Amino acid sequence: MLTYNKGYFDSDIKSNPLLHLWSLGVEEQFYIIWPCVISLTVNLFKKSGFKVLLGFTILSFLLGLVCVYYDAKFAFYFPLCRFWEMAIGGIIAYKNLEISNTVGRNLLSALGIIAILTTVWIIDEESLFPGYWALVPTLSAGCIIIAGN
Repeated sequence: MLTYNKGYFDSDIKSNPLLHLWSLGVEEQFYIIWPCVISLTVNLFKKSGFKVLLGFTILSFLLGLVCVYYDAKFAFYFPLCRFWEMAIGGIIAYKNLEISNTVGRNLLSALGIIAILTTVWIIDEESLFPGYWALVPTLSAGCIIIAGN
């Protein structure tokens, strides 16, 4: 089944239960590459390490924006177009971002959950995804991560 040239946006997606394995591959690539990028960045750019990581994240997002207008399938599957989504969580962890105020944490997590649920109803097969639309669930997940327990 994996040898078929089918994607998430094809009409018979539900007939290929193994299609979701690609996301595991992207995640594994990210979890292998991101720590190396952080280590190299922190060692090479001691004072501006965060700016370099943020720049890498922004470049990945911009690459995804450009690619989604030319070939949405390519932008969806190409890891460099999607690394920024996981890098948001990596930056949150790198900066050790958290809110100590209980009310603020609750509001931030509620906002994140509401935004994620909203995208479930708004984003569909016609939406240009991952493009700008990917910002909403990604930043919403970031809000939930920052909110903590």
